[in-house]
Amino acid sequence: MKSLKTVLLPALVLVVLNVLYFAPAIGGKLIPQDDILHGLGISKEIRDWREKTGEEALWTNALFSGMPGFQCGVIYWNNVYHYLQQLLARIFVINAEIYTIAWLMVGMYFLLVVLGVEYRLAAVGGLAFGFSAFFIISFGAGHVAKVRTAALIAPTLASILLAYQGRKWLGWALTAFFIGMAINSNHIQITYYQSFMILVVVVLYAVLMVRAGKLKEWFIASAGLLLAAVIGILPNVSHLWTNYVYQKETMRGGISELSKNQEFKGGLDFDYAMMWSYSPVETFNLVIPNATGGGIAQNYEGTRTHDAYFLRFRQMYMDQGMNKKMAEEQANRTIASFFYWGEQSLVNGGYYIGAVVFFLFVLAFFVVERHWLITLGVLIVLSIAMAWGKHLEGFNRMLFDYLPLFKKFRVPSMAFTILFVAVPMLGFMALQRFLNLQNKKEAEKKLLKAVYIAGGFCLFFIVLGGALFDFTGNNDEMLRQNGLNLDQLVEDRIGLLRSSAGKTLLFVLLAAGALWAHLKGFVKAQVLPLILGALVLFDQWSFTLQHLSWKDFVSQQEFEKPLRPTQANIQISQDPDPHFRVFNAQRGLTSDAFTSYHHHSIAGYHGAKLGRYQDLIDAHLSKGNEAVFNMLNTKYIISNDQPQFNPNACGNAWFVREIRWAKNADEEIGALNAPFDPKTTVVIDERYKGRVTKNDYSPDGAEIKLTSYTPNVLRYSVSNPSGSQFAVFSEIYYEGSGSDWKAYIDGKEARHIRVNYALRGMELPAGQYEVEFRFEPESYLKGEQYARFASIGFLILFGAGLFLSYKNGEIGSKDEQ
Repeated sequence: MKSLKTVLLPALVLVVLNVLYFAPAIGGKLIPQDDILHGLGISKEIRDWREKTGEEALWTNALFSGMPGFQCGVIYWNNVYHYLQQLLARIFVINAEIYTIAWLMVGMYFLLVVLGVEYRLAAVGGLAFGFSAFFIISFGAGHVAKVRTAALIAPTLASILLAYQGRKWLGWALTAFFIGMAINSNHIQITYYQSFMILVVVVLYAVLMVRAGKLKEWFIASAGLLLAAVIGILPNVSHLWTNYVYQKETMRGGISELSKNQEFKGGLDFDYAMMWSYSPVETFNLVIPNATGGGIAQNYEGTRTHDAYFLRFRQMYMDQGMNKKMAEEQANRTIASFFYWGEQSLVNGGYYIGAVVFFLFVLAFFVVERHWLITLGVLIVLSIAMAWGKHLEGFNRMLFDYLPLFKKFRVPSMAFTILFVAVPMLGFMALQRFLNLQNKKEAEKKLLKAVYIAGGFCLFFIVLGGALFDFTGNNDEMLRQNGLNLDQLVEDRIGLLRSSAGKTLLFVLLAAGALWAHLKGFVKAQVLPLILGALVLFDQWSFTLQHLSWKDFVSQQEFEKPLRPTQANIQISQDPDPHFRVFNAQRGLTSDAFTSYHHHSIAGYHGAKLGRYQDLIDAHLSKGNEAVFNMLNTKYIISNDQPQFNPNACGNAWFVREIRWAKNADEEIGALNAPFDPKTTVVIDERYKGRVTKNDYSPDGAEIKLTSYTPNVLRYSVSNPSGSQFAVFSEIYYEGSGSDWKAYIDGKEARHIRVNYALRGMELPAGQYEVEFRFEPESYLKGEQYARFASIGFLILFGAGLFLSYKNGEIGSKDEQ
């Protein structure tokens, strides 16, 4: 068996390099990632409730007037992967969540070793994979769940390969573990892309093993992998169940009953889903990182545009009150926004895969087995086709209409996850195959062919790149009107493309030169990985450091600065009312997570808000319909940094005088327009006619008042001297699995209905009593019970699998079995 040192040392080197790259994290500094800050905002109520009571707030009113907390920070305590993830995060350094990049590198290292790549070369592959721009840019933006889930793709594939290579018990055990971890990482879209890779690999081995007369072995290995996947997934049952139930009522579930939305039934609007499509021209960024001008996170010092405008913008921001350092940073970002000329609204930078990886990928076409070229080539082409989104509309509309779950996802460029796994796989397999060639002359010919193609590609853009495109962006006309010298900017864009292509060419030639020197005996096998690793570092770090470097880290105090309360927040927080809502008109309706940190907000920030609430935003809130703001109990509106008290807010609950019946959803949401008065009239769909006894009420003397608020339980006291009355509650209606929100009258369950398109309502009898709403989602409560047993079962079977693997001699180097 290979010594533990031989296997672990390269992985340890990768972890150390990761720590060096993110060194400030060790000192307690943090990266001000937008999505992380947004997450802290929307999860504040849930975290506060957990700290106060030790319980989970399964519902939160912090955003969009109330929604389930399943995607806002709820913890699934009975899921064993919750604890395993925390353990592994600490092992790989949890500070600032930098373990995610270490996972990427070590995971690819593991995969390449299983594919037969020598340990040190596999470590170089892990390094190139972990520091590819796609992941560093995503991590810097705070898309930690996305990167963490992507990091589990390579080890999952490695585990599957082990099972097909004959190490069944080890492969089965690790497959269960990594698939379960991927589900727990909570980015279903990335897991969805991972399933494409798994399926293609399974089919590949079916073909190979049938040809080799090993059909029975393939069936056994595949059946074991299927069972392992089920065992691995089951501890996530509460997580999956809650999200399955929840997504049906979200934008992604296509729940809307409005006639204009029926074509989107079961998913997102196609145009919305295809936002952030990567254009064909931008695809050149994979090899030439500044092909379409780079992004706002990059520095353009030395360009004529930067030199012409930097001092002017710096002074402008200093005049606005910024200190010199902040003004310089903002001036650089402003100028950087001019350079991008792709078709997306704005990007942080190009998804650069690395020159060394690109060169090795080209080399693969001359040295890697045909079945691997076809398999990974299909995945790469599929990845690009899906990432192009609206730019390859026919193909992606077909997937959108017919491929299960595809219409639930947005941001097509995320499909590049497949490419960023497959390309380095193929490239470093090629490197190993090349080094294994016995015929040195033949090897030299193959090397030269790869140089001609990869180098020629770069040279083509250096010489002719300026004539290929018009280099004009979507915002150029606006820039021209604001006095920017567009001719000069276009020249800078052309210069960026050429210099970027020149840099890629340089590293291609250096990598090829290292391989040539090895062929000629000038570079020993032990030294080659060091040279290639150094080239990867110089190439990819020089680019990724523009997007995420030591200077981007801040202290805890600075990190929390955007979450600090404003004077308006402080004034509103002095209101003793336990439950009301706030609308921050300065931040908008769908991109405000910071108000949620301090108050129950009308607005919010979330990629899967409730579908009915999105309808309400589109039809009324975005148009300033005061009646709808009032029925949502919007007690304060922040404007001009001041809280404005809204005397017309309806309160937590109230009795109405009349019911206005609506024939359908269109009529119901339309009836909320003026002259609708939510304090006296309630709009109800005719489907609920059997739940009420009359159309007109006399609520004089009747009173309903909120007496207790917690995220999961609302209690109201009712005093109703005579006759039944109809109460409207300013709470969002949500069915979930059928009756996740349960209503009780003095402890006896009662039925409530949906009113005013999105709220709750119920007819209440005469008398004095208590009304209580309890959020009791079966998917979480029962799911957690099932998860406990599934977790115990997983641990037993996982341990048994590793034991049988060891007993059968599967844990060891392939050449020693």
